[in-house]
This record gives sequence, structure tokens and C-alpha cells, in this order.
Amino acid sequence: MTQLNPMLPVYVVPFEKEGYCFAIESSSLENYLMFHIIMDGSGEIWSFPQTEIRGTINYSALRKTINKDKKSVHIDKLKG
Repeated sequence: MTQLNPMLPVYVVPFEKEGYCFAIESSSLENYLMFHIIMDGSGEIWSFPQTEIRGTINYSALRKTINKDKKSVHIDKLKG
């Protein structure tokens, strides 16, 4: 388990809300990570697989929108 400091702002697809990721847990498979999230507003702590987490708006990285699509894009599709 890796603690993140500072915490990363993320968008949680199942709840359609934002939160902060404070830890990432890796279980033997490199391509399957669990993100531990503190939800905005309620303060609840939940764990989600990487397929249910999206990055939030980040103007310095030129990411001006959030991909709220429930389908995840597999890396093989990006390669072309």
C-alpha cells in the first residue's frame, strides 16, 4: 500500500461525485490497483478499483473536463 501525500483529487464514477485518493493498494497484479478514497461532503472512506476512478479537472495538464463515462478505455484501444 502506498500513501499519497498530497492526496489526489479524483472523480468516482459509481457515485458520480468527487473525492480525494489518500492511498493506492497493489495486489500482486500490476494492472489491478485499488484506490482508497475520502468522499467530498460526507467524509466517507471507500475503496474502488482503478476502472471506476477518473482524474479531475487540471488546468496545468490541459485537462479541462472530466471523463464521466462509465466505460473505461483499455490501453490496447489507445495504441491504435
